[in-house]
Amino acid sequence: MIAGGGIGGLTAAIAFARRGINTTVLERSSFADQTGAGIQLGPNATRILKELGVLDVIRPAAFRPDAMWLYDGPSGRQLQALPLGKQADKYYGAPYLTLHRADLHDGLHSVAEKLAPIKLKTGFDATSIKTDGDTVLVRSADGVEAKGSCLIGADGLWSTARDLLFPRDRLRFTGATAWRALLDRKDLPSPFDAPVVALSSRATQELQRGARRADRRRRPSSFALFGARSRTCHRGRSVTRAKSRGVS
Repeated sequence: MIAGGGIGGLTAAIAFARRGINTTVLERSSFADQTGAGIQLGPNATRILKELGVLDVIRPAAFRPDAMWLYDGPSGRQLQALPLGKQADKYYGAPYLTLHRADLHDGLHSVAEKLAPIKLKTGFDATSIKTDGDTVLVRSADGVEAKGSCLIGADGLWSTARDLLFPRDRLRFTGATAWRALLDRKDLPSPFDAPVVALSSRATQELQRGARRADRRRRPSSFALFGARSRTCHRGRSVTRAKSRGVS
């Protein structure tokens, strides 16, 4: 059994199904959630999605940027350029794509629906997890019970499985915040209308430093700009990703 039918849960179910292993995905919603933002899929991710039979499903909704540009935030001067597009395909053996999270989730869902080893159970809000010998018992809020030999917790940030299995764990706010906005690429001057992924130098440094950037959490990086099929881009205080469908 897999608690959660998001990107992680559906990917796990598909991976199991490709190996002939039956799974039941317990999802509290009805797979109609369109929330989220734009995401990047590097070749390490798209290579796996290809093996799982998902890449060709999501490709029509995705955007393949020509390059990644790194800028100095304060001056706007371009520091470096990393070729992507066809060169990424040739060098890494898989594409570098950007797309909306919902488009990736829809693609995973459509593949999972067609695989016989996967059973999708919607409206299942897990409230109790118990073990009985070699069996795991999961009970929903409305009293429905699911059984399996094991349970994978993939129900996201506000995980019920985590709360039930590790009640002492607590989420910790990092103090970092971000904001996003959408701009039409036709309204942008060159070079910001280019079909590329662009990062400011400070945004890149913050990605690399991660948790060690406590002294800079409230200092905004200059911008992060990502090409998108809808000719839109994002601006923000930290690295954000453009959505291929242009819906904020």
